[in-house]
Formats: sequence, structure tokens, C-alpha cells
Amino acid sequence: MVDELNQVRQSIVDTLIRHTTVNGVNSTKIHPLHLFKATELTRCDANVYKPSLILTVQGAKSLFLYCENQSFNQGECLISSIDIPITSNITSASEHTPYFSLVFELDLATISSLMVEMGFKVNVSMSIFLR
Repeated sequence: MVDELNQVRQSIVDTLIRHTTVNGVNSTKIHPLHLFKATELTRCDANVYKPSLILTVQGAKSLFLYCENQSFNQGECLISSIDIPITSNITSASEHTPYFSLVFELDLATISSLMVEMGFKVNVSMSIFLR
């Protein structure tokens, strides 16, 4: 099972290598999906993350969120349902082994509408870390 997961991850990395032409955010033809690439370590940078699911595919990133430092390594992700101020830096990346992440922006109006149609109560108000 672990070998199969590593093969899938390597296949995703190979695809990201082909589709990321610059360091930073790379747009795709799928509007809410962005690809992020970094080939070197970065200094802490302040940002506001929009509602999104961010999956670290390769490398590592450190986030300072809610007075807590969180490290995101390959296979780990952040899901945010609100705009969140964050300070972050890339902690594992090189030209040979870039940091890659998939960023899928969430359309909360669409998600809320689907949840109501499915009979769920809508009360989304925080971000969570998934490991």
C-alpha cells in the first residue's frame, strides 16, 4: 500500500514538474485549482489565505496561525473555510526537489447550497488542519 501511495505521489510530482513554469502560483485551466512551486527556502511572508484546501505534495512549509506554528510536510493539508491571516515560509525545497502544493479555492456559496440541498445544517466558521 505504501509503495502504491508513493507511486501516485510521484506521478503527481511528475505532472507538477510539467505544469509549473515559474516559482510561485501557477494558474490552471481549472479555475479554482492553482499549482504552487518553490525551488528554494523562503523568508517568512505575511498573507491572507482565502477559503481553500491546500495539499502539500512535496517539500515542507511552516505556517504561523492562531499563535501556533504548524509544519506541513508532503501529504498533509490545510482546509480553511474563512479568510485567515497567516505568516508562512517554505522550509524544505531545492532546485532538484521543489516544494509543490495544490491549492483548490473553495466557493462557499456553492458548498453551502449543496449542503442545504443534501439536508446538512450549514455552520462553517473555522479552519482545520488535516494530517
